[in-house]
Amino acid sequence: MNPVLPRVDVTDAPTAPAGAPNIDWDVVHAAVQRALAELAEEVERGWPRARSRPGETTSGAGLFSYRTFEVPTDHGIDPLVAGVDFRALPNGPGLRIVADLCGEESGVILYECSPREVAATTAAALPAGEALARELAGQAESIGKALAQPCCPPLETTE
Repeated sequence: MNPVLPRVDVTDAPTAPAGAPNIDWDVVHAAVQRALAELAEEVERGWPRARSRPGETTSGAGLFSYRTFEVPTDHGIDPLVAGVDFRALPNGPGLRIVADLCGEESGVILYECSPREVAATTAAALPAGEALARELAGQAESIGKALAQPCCPPLETTE
């Protein structure tokens, strides 16, 4: 015999966990995607075989706004992901925002922006995320070179 479960009214359910930032992720995602769309246009103009598509993953406490790049006719080339990740700080109020360009399957990081920590508000997350996305938008040549090879080696660093 199946027990009768109480009815849950989802209209009263919270949209985010307690303590999660109150941020308009749609607005932040749109700003990040505008910058990444410029990157996609430049990549597709310089490397006509390359294709790109936008994406996002959200949770109550965060957003990962990204764009993938691939050569659909060559499955031996690791697709790339240019993304900006917004996460609540584990020990207090605020957000940690990281952005990088990496191989989708390999996880090899080709470019990494310096992370930022900002207040957990739309007013703080929006310009910080947009700035990181614009920094990634300067990586069209790195994407083109990586997509022209059967694998995506990391870029040389000067340390």
